Amino acid sequence: HTIAQLKDAVRDGLRAVTNAIEDEAVVPGAGAFEIAAHADLVEFKKTVKGRAKLGVQALADALLVVPKTLAENSGFDVLVRCSASVLPAHL
Repeated sequence: HTIAQLKDAVRDGLRAVTNAIEDEAVVPGAGAFEIAAHADLVEFKKTVKGRAKLGVQALADALLVVPKTLAENSGFDVLVRCSASVLPAHL
């Protein structure tokens, strides 16, 4: 049973690499979209006036839950991993 799982894992990994080479494209994962959307929302917030600015910031902050959870579940230090990606957006 374990050998079958190993074979499946190797086959799936090789298939993913083959697809990336053939398609000449890679779809970022692991919270990449959420971090990019957060950065864009922080920039967009600069153009918003009034109380709506708080809503934009709340949405931006909520998007960070996904990458923070992925980092924590992977055993990484959440503060170090997420601040390196997010801090430039706050400058």
